[in-house]
Amino acid sequence: MASTVAVAAAGRALPQATQGTLFVYGQHGMAALHFEPVPLDRPHGLIAVLVGGLTDGLLNFSYLPILRDALATADVPLLQVMLRTAYRQYGFGSVAQDVQDLDELADTLDRHLGRPPRLLLIGHSTGCQVGALQD
Repeated sequence: MASTVAVAAAGRALPQATQGTLFVYGQHGMAALHFEPVPLDRPHGLIAVLVGGLTDGLLNFSYLPILRDALATADVPLLQVMLRTAYRQYGFGSVAQDVQDLDELADTLDRHLGRPPRLLLIGHSTGCQVGALQD
């Protein structure tokens, strides 16, 4: 279900905030990147999930290191999800499908952790709308 990755750009290692574990989940092969160092299985069960807008993909937010560090001080792990409208899939997917992708993420985390996660959704652009429509 997961593999540890260290992502590089232009031959250089990116900051630690961009290193972690990549999960592939759901029937449509969506991806979620769990940033180090806070593990997902914290006793409080809270997991922050960054939801990008239409055409946004993994690692395309310059504020990721700052967000990850701020959440780490509160002992809250961070995931960034890649939904069906990621990258150039805008127009082929819909906000409703993205909401379904988040449902599948919650189900995957529930099975992985053995308990339902408490998700703190952080939306960027249209990701705010996706988060607001989430149950």
